[in-house]
Amino acid sequence: MMSGIFYIMVLVNSMKNLFNYTMILFCLMSYKDNDASDMHIKDTVIHNRKYVEEFSNSHKNEHFEYTEIAELSISSGSVSLLNITNWINNEPGDFRRVIIKKNHFNKILFDNIDGWEKVYYPNKKHLTNDYFLELNIGGSEPVLIFFGYIYASLPGWLTIISLQGPKPEIIFNKELSLAKIVPNGDSYKLIICNDKHFIEDYYEEKHIKGKLISRKPKVKNPYKFCSEIYIENNELKIVPCTRTLEDDRKEELEEKKKTNLAN
Repeated sequence: MMSGIFYIMVLVNSMKNLFNYTMILFCLMSYKDNDASDMHIKDTVIHNRKYVEEFSNSHKNEHFEYTEIAELSISSGSVSLLNITNWINNEPGDFRRVIIKKNHFNKILFDNIDGWEKVYYPNKKHLTNDYFLELNIGGSEPVLIFFGYIYASLPGWLTIISLQGPKPEIIFNKELSLAKIVPNGDSYKLIICNDKHFIEDYYEEKHIKGKLISRKPKVKNPYKFCSEIYIENNELKIVPCTRTLEDDRKEELEEKKKTNLAN
């Protein structure tokens, strides 16, 4: 009888030890998984979801067939642009679907039934194609910037897709205008505002034979109506614009010096 009880106690103790070892192993595995997850979070651009608005009527895209209109290379992969099949060329929206394929993950798809347009940003030095901007705004990888169709007096969608992290992700999407791209150390800042005609509304320009001769501000500091967007320490920053007209003048002088040296 006593030996039977002894064996039962040994069995119970062994089961307890097995349970303890199992729990320790589980905790170690969980710690490893959490660590890997944290690494992904660190690689991804942290952003506030309130700055990522949903496209209107986005659910309707599933009812259309799409045709590719362009495939373009980016720094770490390719981008395919598609529009609704048999779309009339003179109707708004140059493309409505974006498929991004990077070297290390599968295709990621983004839809905007209202349509994106070809790039309207006036400074051509940042252009590598007609459809979007690829720009370093402070992250470990560039962002892609798309411009939505402009309706009446409202700005179109300004869509910023980060290529950083485990997969592309929209980190900014609001109906605002890109007013200016300015240097920010080794990268750039985006200056945005809610005025679709920032230059026309706040500056008086003089052109001769299509060439810009002079630009004078209509207000003391038009940038007070703007905000700045950039990435710092893997976090998307959206802050009041600190730029002034004096910065514009300095930039223009630098551009003239570079042009004179090139000539």
